[in-house]
Amino acid sequence: MYLKESLLLKIESLSLYWNPKCPTNTLVKAQLNTEGWKTLLRKGLATFSINGEDFDFIVKPVSLKTKMILNKSKEAKVPKLLLDFVLQDAASQLSREQVTLSLITRDFDIHFIMTMPAK
Repeated sequence: MYLKESLLLKIESLSLYWNPKCPTNTLVKAQLNTEGWKTLLRKGLATFSINGEDFDFIVKPVSLKTKMILNKSKEAKVPKLLLDFVLQDAASQLSREQVTLSLITRDFDIHFIMTMPAK
């Protein structure tokens, strides 16, 4: 006897961006309440910019469909998890500023950890 559960997951326009030159005083999260933040985010997703500054993407918008089937049978020969996904087109890139800032941040973290007093 096979007991199966399935799950369908659809992700549309998933992206990751990092604007390394964004000054701290222009960050909008601290300036808005939750509803204002959601509204600004929706507008940003439509225009790929916030406060007139274009997004500097690390992962460009991508759509993904995933189907997961979990088989709860006790038979050892039957796969317990089947994962099937379709990814149309994915692109990733880092600008020179993003790489430089990530290296500076990494070096700072390493220095900070090495100079911490032992407990």
